[in-house]
Amino acid sequence: MLFRSDAKLSNASFEMGGVAPWQKYEATSNLTTYQITSRAKDGAWFSEANTATVAGSVYQDLAIAAQVGQTYSLSMWVRSPSGAAITGNLVLWGLGGTNENVTVPFTANGTWQLVNAPITMRYSGHTFMRAQVYMMTVGQNFDFDSAAVVLGSSRF
Repeated sequence: MLFRSDAKLSNASFEMGGVAPWQKYEATSNLTTYQITSRAKDGAWFSEANTATVAGSVYQDLAIAAQVGQTYSLSMWVRSPSGAAITGNLVLWGLGGTNENVTVPFTANGTWQLVNAPITMRYSGHTFMRAQVYMMTVGQNFDFDSAAVVLGSSRF
């Protein structure tokens, strides 16, 4: 496994055989899991999602009350199962109080690539965090695996 011991996400590599507690944000997005070891980045399972609208997204909320000055990093392996170029944004939110986020655009192809989104909190009052992936390419599948939210600027 590729996880640090302080990884904060649940079902981060989708090895629980379902998507929960990951959720789709819009009704026009789809989210599922597959058990195909040869296609997974880590373990036997991975998630696949798509959207019918630009910026459709999937997310997981985390019970982390991030404090001013703390740095958290969201990382996730992404790829295009068709090999066609797809674009998206990996976003880590501090929510509650004055909301803040970091948005990291990515372009994926048929090879797994690690996307990392670090944020140093500037505002107080956060009651939870959200790990979110926005799919900017419509009608194409996105594969996701081995996600992590860690305290610090990198998962490794």
